This record gives sequence, structure tokens and C-alpha cells, in this order.
Amino acid sequence: SDAELKKVVTVNPTLLGYSVEAMASTFDWLQDRLGLDATQLKTMVVRHSRQMARSVESMESNCDWMQRRLDLDAKQLKKLVMGRPSVLGYSIDAMVLRLEWLQRRLDLDDAQLKKVFLLKPALLTYSVEDNL
Repeated sequence: SDAELKKVVTVNPTLLGYSVEAMASTFDWLQDRLGLDATQLKTMVVRHSRQMARSVESMESNCDWMQRRLDLDAKQLKKLVMGRPSVLGYSIDAMVLRLEWLQRRLDLDDAQLKKVFLLKPALLTYSVEDNL
């Protein structure tokens, strides 16, 4: 709708500088990689338009790393990303630091760590020094 388009452009006006082909490629990748239906894709675009400006390669790298590190299946990865789309743009080094610190601090095994992040994906965004 026009109102949704206005919201997307107002939140992230730099999207106007991207080619239609590049954006279509990003949308296709999101649907394929995360198994998003049209409604879920629309939600991502409208509510989290800043993530749409990321390169597909960067987002793919983050998804691959999260799946390996947290032993996520496709459905779990989708849940994590839909719960906190900004993880698509985080530095892997920063996520490693947060995961290692939390795992060590709370004495969690890998399965427990996975459970924590599936329940509270925002933990991947917290500053170790300020919030954890």
C-alpha cells in the first residue's frame, strides 16, 4: 500500500538509491533462504527495511554461521531471523564474543545456548559490557 511504502522510505530513504534488480534479488534470496511467504516478506520489508540494504553475501554468511554455531535447522533459523532481523547485519566477530561470553558466564552447553537464543534472539544484539 502507499502508506506502507511511505513508511519504508521514511525509515530508510537510502533504499531509493538501490536498483530494482538488486532489491528483487534480496527479496528472492530472503524468500528462498528463509522460506518466507509473501506476507512474511512484506513484514520484513516494512518493519525492517534497513536490513534490505545489506548485501546478500553478507546476510548469507551470517545465516551460515548462525546455523553452524547454534546447530539450527531451517525452521529455527527462520524463527531467529524473524524474531531479530538485525542479526543479518551483525558482525560475526561480535556475535562470537557474545555467545562465548554468555556460554561461559552461565555455564551453558551448546544445546542450552541454542535454546536461549531461540527464546530470546535479542541477546545476540546486547553489548557484553553494557547489558550482559
